[in-house]
Amino acid sequence: MKRCVDTTFLSDLVRGRPPAVDLLEKWIGDGDSLFTTSVNCYEVSLGIARVADARTRRMRLRAWEKLSQAFVCGGMTRFAADIAAARQAELMARGSAAPLMDLFIASIAFANDCELLVTNDMEAFARIGLVPVESHKT
Repeated sequence: MKRCVDTTFLSDLVRGRPPAVDLLEKWIGDGDSLFTTSVNCYEVSLGIARVADARTRRMRLRAWEKLSQAFVCGGMTRFAADIAAARQAELMARGSAAPLMDLFIASIAFANDCELLVTNDMEAFARIGLVPVESHKT
């Protein structure tokens, strides 16, 4: 299965939270394909840069550098941008525009044939509706 992991999951990994680490190990063992987006990478990097304690920030940065090697990272392409624009137009016509970062993540995941988006922000991504969502919280 090709899974796109959202910032909520990546942040738990960077912090070394056992449920997230256990899931990652299971997926790797199952031979799943792990994907994330450049938007998620930005959000994780921003979160790390904002950590006030220098020691904690360095530890998280090292963890992120190591973890990020396990994921294919996709960026916004013309195809993904067209998907995002079409979906946002549909949502706007209904009076409920999607947050841009979430829309971009979902569009990039869709454009890269991800079968599932793993997040703890179920409501936002389910409303966008481009890729099935699954919570990583147990």
